[in-house]
Amino acid sequence: MRSGSSARRIVYGYHPVAALLDAGRCRVYQVMLVHGGTSPSLGALRSMISAAGVRVNEVDRNTLDQVAGTRSHQGVVAQCTDYPYAGLEDVVSVSGRGPVLLLDQVQDPQNLGAILRSALFFGARGVILPRSRSAQVTPAVTKASAGASEYLVVARTGGIDQAVRSLKSKGFWIIGAEADGEMKPEAAPWDQDCALILGGEDSGLRRVLRNRCDAVVGIRGVQKGVGCLNVATAAGVLLFAAHSGSSGDLEKMSDFKK
Repeated sequence: MRSGSSARRIVYGYHPVAALLDAGRCRVYQVMLVHGGTSPSLGALRSMISAAGVRVNEVDRNTLDQVAGTRSHQGVVAQCTDYPYAGLEDVVSVSGRGPVLLLDQVQDPQNLGAILRSALFFGARGVILPRSRSAQVTPAVTKASAGASEYLVVARTGGIDQAVRSLKSKGFWIIGAEADGEMKPEAAPWDQDCALILGGEDSGLRRVLRNRCDAVVGIRGVQKGVGCLNVATAAGVLLFAAHSGSSGDLEKMSDFKK
């Protein structure tokens, strides 16, 4: 995995900064804490900062607002090296049975952050993003992920189609997700090496990618009025199905129903 460059980025919020320190993948130059902060969470964070040997600066809240570019910093802002994006081979080499998650043109930072959080929670091997027409791992994304981005292997590629071809050549099953997908999520071959593709908020799964899929899964609703789930919610549902399917939980549930 490529380490972060010497350029600086901002990470803000208690959980993101704690994850940044715990993961240890980036050099942390300093952590700024709100002057006079006495919350238990800040106290615990001080211990982590001290253990990591990182410099602490206490500043007023207005300074934190300006540095973070938001008021949603919870009284803590860190300055560190750039995000350590990985290569495709790094994602493939991650051990475990979780799927590789490919995100095609997901542009909303809150959606990307929520997806990264679900990806870590349910054990995805890693996440692949295109370099253009996609949200990247920004401070807002890291905050929305609750720090999950600091642990996940996230790669960038020139295009998702390029990544799909590479994964196919390595024997991966390619599973697309679309509202009208013909396969139920629990029927997908999650116990195999597989990659799950999710399309963007507006475009969905592009035809060129759908044509490369070995299977296309769809999530069926039970009530009228909502045609489909948003991409972040759909990602959580499908990653749960993948986790349950690869661990045999879905089969156990099916046996129990019998």
